[in-house]
Amino acid sequence: MSDLLIEQFCQMLAEHLEENGRVSKSESTAFLQSVIQADARLRTVFEDRMVQFNQGNAVGFQTWLESGARGFFGTNYVVQDPAVLQEGMKTLLDELARRPVGIPSNLPLSGVVKFVGREEKLAEVHEKLQAAPTVAVTSVSGMGGVGKTELALQYAYQHLQANTYPGGLCWINVRAQDVGLGLLEFARAQLGLPEPPDDLETLLEKVQWVCRRWQGEPILVVLDDVTDYETVKPYLNLLDFRFRVLMTTRLKLLASGQRLELEVLTEAAALELLRVLVDDPHRIDSQLADAQRLCEWLGYLPLGLELVGRYLARREDLSLVEMLERLEAKKLEAQALVQAKQMTAQLGVAAAFQLTWGEDDEQFPNEAKMLCGLLSVFALAPIPWNLVENVYQIGTRKS
Repeated sequence: MSDLLIEQFCQMLAEHLEENGRVSKSESTAFLQSVIQADARLRTVFEDRMVQFNQGNAVGFQTWLESGARGFFGTNYVVQDPAVLQEGMKTLLDELARRPVGIPSNLPLSGVVKFVGREEKLAEVHEKLQAAPTVAVTSVSGMGGVGKTELALQYAYQHLQANTYPGGLCWINVRAQDVGLGLLEFARAQLGLPEPPDDLETLLEKVQWVCRRWQGEPILVVLDDVTDYETVKPYLNLLDFRFRVLMTTRLKLLASGQRLELEVLTEAAALELLRVLVDDPHRIDSQLADAQRLCEWLGYLPLGLELVGRYLARREDLSLVEMLERLEAKKLEAQALVQAKQMTAQLGVAAAFQLTWGEDDEQFPNEAKMLCGLLSVFALAPIPWNLVENVYQIGTRKS
C-alpha cells in the first residue's frame, strides 16, 4: 500500500476525530501514520482491504502489482455519507482501541518518598544492561531487606521517564507468577496483541509468537525475586536482541560482569534516609550519636530503616534512645520470625516489624490487621477482590 493512501486515510480519520473534539487533526494524523507504519498487522489490514476514499469525481486508483507493473482498478465509490466513512474506519479504530497510549508498562507503585544512597548503583545497572542482555541484582550472602526490588523499580521508573525503552517495560513478580504467563498477560493488556493461535500448544511457543509481534525497541523486562533460575532460563532464550532483562534474586546468578551485588547502605545514606522518613532533619541531627547507633543496630538495611523511620514519624515525641530500647525489648519475640543462623541485621528488621505491627496504633487498627491476616492465606498471585469481601463478610457474621 502506498504511503499516500495511508496519509489520505489518516487525514480523513483525523478530521473525524477533530470534529468530535477529541484531538487536533495534525496530532492525530501524525500519530496514526506512525502507528500504521510501525505495526505490520495494521499494514496488513489495509492491504487486505484495498479501499480508497476519493474526492470529487475521481472513480479509480492505481496500485503496484506483485510483478512491479502498475494496475488500474475499476470504478471506486465516492464517500458522501458519514456513516459509510465510519464503517470504512471501523477496523482501524478497533485496532487502535486495543493499543496503549505512550510507552507500555505495568510497573508497580513505589512507596518510597525519596530514593537515597543508590545513585551510583542505578548508573551501574544501566551500564551493565548496555553491555549484556541480562543482568542480575543480587545481595551479599543472599541477604533480604537490602533493597534489590526497589533498586530495580527505581531504575525502571527513571528510564520510563527518559524514554530509554520505547518498546515497553514489563514487570513480573516471579515468585507470584510464571514468567511465560506474565509475558502473555503483558502482551494482551499493555500491547493490545490478540491471543496466540490455538494450534500453539506449549507456553514457550505462545511466548515466542508474542515476542515476534512485540513492536518497538529496546524493551526492558524485570523479573523480580527469581528463586529458581532453571524455570526462567527457557524464556530468556526466546528473547531477541531488542530485549534487556533485569533480575532481582538472592542467588549468585550469571557471570560477574552481568551481576551487581547490592550491599547495605553506608552510614551517611542510612542517616539521610532516616531524615527523609521522619521529615524532620533536626530531630535526627540533634540526636546524631543515637541515630548512628540506631542505623548500626538495624544493620544499615533499607527495610529496617523504612519501618523504624515511619514509626518515628508517627510518634514525634519519641526519642531515638527510647526507640532503641523498644527494639531491644522486641528482639526476643523476633527470634521466632527468623532462623537461628540469620545475621543480626535481619533480626533487627524482624524486631522493627514486631514493634510497628504489634502495638495499638491508628496506622494499624484491628480491622487492618484482620485484613492482612486474611490476605496472608491467599497465594502470591492477583486476588479477585470479591473473594476477600465474601470471606470478610462471613467472618464478621460469625464473630
